[in-house]
Amino acid sequence: GSGPGDSAEDLRPPELPNGGEHAGNSARVRDAPARPSQGAGGAGPSRLQLLKQLQEEAPNVVLYMSSQEKVGLERVALEKVRTDRRESGSVQQRPTSSKTASLEAPRRSTQTIEPNCNQSAGEQGRLPARDGSHIEGRDTPLGILASKIISQPKGSSVNKSSSETFAALIRRPRTGGPVGHKPAQEPNPLASYSVRTIGKQITLLEHKMFTALNSDDIVHFKESPRCKLISEQFNRMGWLVGSIILRHEHVKGRAKAISYFIKLAKYMKEIRNYKGVMELFAGLSQAAVKRLKRSWAAVSDRHMRTYQELEELVFPSQGFLNLRNAIKEIVGTPIFPVVPYMGLYLADLVYLCDGQPSFVDSEKTVVNYEKFDLIGDVLYEVDVLQQNPYKFDVVPDIVDILRNIPLMSEKDLFEQSLILEPRKGRQA
Repeated sequence: GSGPGDSAEDLRPPELPNGGEHAGNSARVRDAPARPSQGAGGAGPSRLQLLKQLQEEAPNVVLYMSSQEKVGLERVALEKVRTDRRESGSVQQRPTSSKTASLEAPRRSTQTIEPNCNQSAGEQGRLPARDGSHIEGRDTPLGILASKIISQPKGSSVNKSSSETFAALIRRPRTGGPVGHKPAQEPNPLASYSVRTIGKQITLLEHKMFTALNSDDIVHFKESPRCKLISEQFNRMGWLVGSIILRHEHVKGRAKAISYFIKLAKYMKEIRNYKGVMELFAGLSQAAVKRLKRSWAAVSDRHMRTYQELEELVFPSQGFLNLRNAIKEIVGTPIFPVVPYMGLYLADLVYLCDGQPSFVDSEKTVVNYEKFDLIGDVLYEVDVLQQNPYKFDVVPDIVDILRNIPLMSEKDLFEQSLILEPRKGRQA
């Protein structure tokens, strides 16, 4: 989005604790693969027996089970009811506890309700309402069990034995994948946000560095730590572009990453962050990225036209004439914030300070006024561009991502590029 509050819609959804969801204070367990049943002479209890034990010892735990397990538990419960009736010699409704009496529906005289084996797993797995008023088959033993689970008071605890049973019953799956699956790391962590959101955060960071410069920093830029910081940030952004692109194993992923940075550079131009445009263009133009012919061929024509427009803007002919003209227009109407490419001004200062004499005579008695007047023009132009701030909001999460993205060295970038797209004649 565009505006100070647009970063809210780009926030990633927070991860749920313990890899699951919550329904009140009841723990909700994801589906786990069924384990083979073991007989009485086996090494341990079957999965069905563990489920039954967990329901008896920890009634406040809501379990997600397969349709076969649901039917099996319901049959066990029905058999227990029939056995109790035969032993008592009566078909009257069995007495209920005070906790479940209010939630049980009237039983259907002597009619036996068999489990619905044709019901889909999705329908059987649907959670009942908190008050128990919408339980399907609530007059069945399994429905009564669900009513007991729902009616558990908040804050009820699970004893140690039930916790051990729970641990033996299921493995908690990792977030974002099935049981035992480790999700792959996103090669481009910036892709979760729009180019506008990322562009604003980069611009805020670089504008802060630019406005921190004073006249002494600019004139003595070779010894200035602030100028050194700006130079390091420029190189870091170039390596960031290459590192993210070359972390994609497939051509389609690399082409998508290239397109993302082209769109980001275009937005940088729109908000007058010309330093950001130069950084991203330098990252896309470095040898390790530029040689990826198959990846560049997969970039859309629309994005390639945008890339050519950016190339025309930052083309170094005639001392970056097009870029200088774009900045000059802003200096003439100093109402917009801007982040200029400081390389232009530092190159001018090198020419003036080192290439022009400070005195016009050999006795060094007459000062070269024209030289210092031109230096003053450079400093004045920088001062004018520092006056107007950007009115963007800082998003700390994105700032942390930008600072903590692991970068590859220039050597590693080129080696990875050769692995992904080998030279002709050296393909495996």
